[in-house]
Amino acid sequence: MKKLLSTLALVGVVAFAACDDDSSNNTTNNNQNCGNGIVDDGEDCDGSVDIVCTDLDGWGFDGGTLTCNSDCTFNMTECTGGPECGDGVAEGDEECDETDLRDMDCTDEGFTSGTLSCNTDCTLNVESCSDEEDLCGNGVIDGDEVCDGAAHGTATCEDYGYSNGYLVCNTDCTGFNLGSCANVPGECGNGVVEWAEACDGEISDTCEDYGFDGGTLSCNDDCSVDFSACIGDYCELNDWYGDEYCDACELMGGVHDPDCDSVCSESDGTCGSYQDQLVGSTTCLGLVGTEDPDCGECGNGTWDQFGTYGNQVEDCDGTDVGGYSCTDFGDSFAGGTLACSDNCKYDLSGCIPPVCGNGILEAGETCDGTDFGGATCSTSGEFDDGDLSCSNDCTEIVTTACVAATCGNDLVGGSEDCDNDNLNGSTCSDVGNYDSGTLACDACSFDDSGCVEAVCGNGLLGGDEVCDGSELGEPGFACTDLGYTGGDLSCLDCSGWSASECTGFECNVAADLGTFSGTEIVETGDICDGDGTMVFNGYVGTDYGADGTEKVFTLTLEAGASVNIEYAGADDNVIMVVTDCGDLMGYGAVSVDADYETFVETLTLTNETEASVTYYVVADFYEYDCADGAGSGEFTLTVSAPSK
Repeated sequence: MKKLLSTLALVGVVAFAACDDDSSNNTTNNNQNCGNGIVDDGEDCDGSVDIVCTDLDGWGFDGGTLTCNSDCTFNMTECTGGPECGDGVAEGDEECDETDLRDMDCTDEGFTSGTLSCNTDCTLNVESCSDEEDLCGNGVIDGDEVCDGAAHGTATCEDYGYSNGYLVCNTDCTGFNLGSCANVPGECGNGVVEWAEACDGEISDTCEDYGFDGGTLSCNDDCSVDFSACIGDYCELNDWYGDEYCDACELMGGVHDPDCDSVCSESDGTCGSYQDQLVGSTTCLGLVGTEDPDCGECGNGTWDQFGTYGNQVEDCDGTDVGGYSCTDFGDSFAGGTLACSDNCKYDLSGCIPPVCGNGILEAGETCDGTDFGGATCSTSGEFDDGDLSCSNDCTEIVTTACVAATCGNDLVGGSEDCDNDNLNGSTCSDVGNYDSGTLACDACSFDDSGCVEAVCGNGLLGGDEVCDGSELGEPGFACTDLGYTGGDLSCLDCSGWSASECTGFECNVAADLGTFSGTEIVETGDICDGDGTMVFNGYVGTDYGADGTEKVFTLTLEAGASVNIEYAGADDNVIMVVTDCGDLMGYGAVSVDADYETFVETLTLTNETEASVTYYVVADFYEYDCADGAGSGEFTLTVSAPSK
């Protein structure tokens, strides 16, 4: 039966000769055995049918009744579902459906070149096919080609309304993709590498820096990197062909990556495009001319910032610039208005660069006039006192009028800790693990011989203690600072607080994941959809707190059970597991992952007790506050059995 089903994709479109019951006069009947109740060669069926509609490969039926015609072909008229012209999937007797051409091209239709397409009635359109030699791809603009590879004629991004950037020729040579064009201050050719430029004039990198075997790297006139003189095919050297990622191989000594044709055109639920500096835009836009349909749509006003794997897709979209401003772009701008270009790249033309001499310390400036950003002579070198000045270009603080530090003059400056009785406001607890005592000064260095070592439990807060007895640390620190409405906060081992006597806090559990049974659990949503909180801080396992919005899930593990937990978010995130809903600081966390370099956190959780345990899984953003409206709160939480 398996062999039969594999050949049924187009069954029924060929009409078989009718059965002739007169076996004595059957010289013209090609199906002499039709009607004998046996499925012979050339027959789909004979009388009864031992398969159902859904068994017909390539037709897409979802039910119904399959019967046998008198000519021993399948009768599919009572099947339900099936081919639907216009749904983008070529099924049944459809020659094609929208972009699904059944992996055919013009050569399959007897032509030598051209572009095969699909008519609205799901028949093949060969109007753009040709018997002439296809010259697109030879690097020379021939015939009616607009461009060919790096050959752009005299066209630039400025011709299309952008201030700079560089054009990328579509693979069919019919036009340009504008994804690499930009609207930013700067000028290609001024010898300065500015925003949206990969290089400008001389280039310090080498071919070897990009993984080639050698050669000469140079900069194109449009400020993109020229790899044409490098030795080797970078994609071949790194096995990038056929790896299901769309790469700029033709810009790296190779040929068009065939992965682009599938990743960028087929809707498979996975956004495979990503921002690539070599093409100045997302790979699909830069190399094929259309975006991966699973990556959102530029121009719909929704910022599709990240793809399936956390890969950046758009800078912005419409009026949505992700909450960013001009000053977020390093030291290049001091203010102005950030906007979004039509190609979903930042429009920085309204941003204002810093102005030296206006007396205001702006981005990129070390000082301006008398504004030194809080610096003084004593913080700028071995000085006690004096006056700072600023260089004319606002890049350097000048200390020529500062007074050199001198030990014994009661002034603390330079590398001095103290000077005579001037301890610069320091106490024993500031200089070591001390509770109390008297700090002194000896030859302008601290003398801590009179300090008393910190001891947990003596009610004195000192050293690295967070709290001690009734001394809870910060002035007025109480249950309300941890998200509770009242109650009494107490100190736990001088390393953290106990909220056991606090009242009024309800753990905001977005979902109960149940008891893990071995079946994968996937929870998707948006941190900002209304059930998120900002009370868990999660200091465990990281040097800084995850004080952004989070959701909390409950998960029960039987005794001895283990699971893998993966938390993929659209922003910088951390995942933490605690056994107490009130453990807001995570001091009792049993597992945590806080890798700030990735948006995907993973951990393995094992119940090492002899009874079932219900855990609280905290899926947290590091700093992102949903109330800001910046970024996206989308996440995917996956609980699965540990890999073997």
